[in-house]
Amino acid sequence: MTGNERIPFESQFKTTEIFKRESAIRQNNILAFSETMNSYFNIVTNDAWQLWNKAKAQPVPNQILNEIQAWIAKESFMSYEAFDGLFVVGANEIAEFIEQLVKSEPGAEG
Repeated sequence: MTGNERIPFESQFKTTEIFKRESAIRQNNILAFSETMNSYFNIVTNDAWQLWNKAKAQPVPNQILNEIQAWIAKESFMSYEAFDGLFVVGANEIAEFIEQLVKSEPGAEG
């Protein structure tokens, strides 16, 4: 993995509670990276990095992407009308919808 591939991971990771908590506990740069080992020195950061790469390696079928986009569009317009011109779709609603889609996939657990 190149440094360019770490940029989106680090940007996203910095927004998490895990990053904030680990940074406060360690009080050092938890994003220090070893190019030769292709891993972060901090074990929590490295675990997140490994999960990020595993998730990135699994393609999302176009059908699921299309269903998610259609659902968000529908919910956005419904909330736009209900909330006086504001597009309001809750993150929990989106997560629940995605979870339902994933569970409906062939071979899905749960």
